[in-house]
Amino acid sequence: GQRIDAQVERAWAEQRKDRDTRWQAHQQKKQETRQKLKDESVSVQQKVEDRASVSGRFLDMAGSRLAAVEDTWLRESDREAAVSSSSLRSGDLQTILRAASGGSVGCHGSTIDEKP
Repeated sequence: GQRIDAQVERAWAEQRKDRDTRWQAHQQKKQETRQKLKDESVSVQQKVEDRASVSGRFLDMAGSRLAAVEDTWLRESDREAAVSSSSLRSGDLQTILRAASGGSVGCHGSTIDEKP
């Protein structure tokens, strides 16, 4: 009787040990899977933030370059449109208009070089 009880007890102990080992392996695998998913999620979030940062830097750079082009265009158009006061004082109207328009168009659609 005691011998059978001892064998049963050993069998139960081995089963508990095997069950505990499987349970620990299961918990370890579950933890590793959770960590892997967390790491992948963080990686994806980091990539999204990196792309957003790159896009933001690109927009800033494009905006500054566009602003520089606009500023240059404004300066050039202001320079071309400006008539100096000394030109007005010293020259006649036809000479000033010829210089401003490149000598192409005068009053009433005629060229400046034509005499009315």
